[in-house]
Amino acid sequence: MVKRHRALLSIGALALPLLAACAEDLTVENADEGSGDGNAAVVTEAGTGGTSLTRVDASDMAAWRYFSFETASEVVPADPATATDWDLAFQRFHILSNGGVTGAGGAAVAVLSGRALADVTAAPADGYVEDSPDGDDDDTIAESAFSEGDGWYAYDPATNRLSPYPNVYVVRTGSGAQFKLVIVDYYDEAGTSGHPLFEWASL
Repeated sequence: MVKRHRALLSIGALALPLLAACAEDLTVENADEGSGDGNAAVVTEAGTGGTSLTRVDASDMAAWRYFSFETASEVVPADPATATDWDLAFQRFHILSNGGVTGAGGAAVAVLSGRALADVTAAPADGYVEDSPDGDDDDTIAESAFSEGDGWYAYDPATNRLSPYPNVYVVRTGSGAQFKLVIVDYYDEAGTSGHPLFEWASL
């Protein structure tokens, strides 16, 4: 079954998804605190083989975190719908790109299923998807490449945890730059959900 866990980028507007992954969110303690402890909401460190590792505190159920590949950091756009300085947006398990119905940045994403990051040495010529209007479901969540098919994660009701699928996502920004990424984890070192970690590099 297609999971439709996508969100329209409007400040403070998100209907909670009604599919199985909702159980994961409903058990989160202090999920609305975000990065209120004073730590940076987006942290990027050097990975291996020329990659970078970025951890996003996307635990707030109302706020979005906007990430720029160019600066490898969070940006805070005055109006996310018209700003072009961000590439990806995160809120809980939702991931959107700055293109299509979500933003004016012209970004699009291609999904390479069952691939390893190191194996992708060039961007695909086609297969890119912009965020599109919400489909026929019970929420107001937009469609994105990260939610196509089975989405970017598998949900295990026995453990109440999300596990990333082995997909490589190639992001083509509005400026024509291309980046590859894999989602490594959805939990921080303490096991708290809503803290996606992704490894990425330019192409």
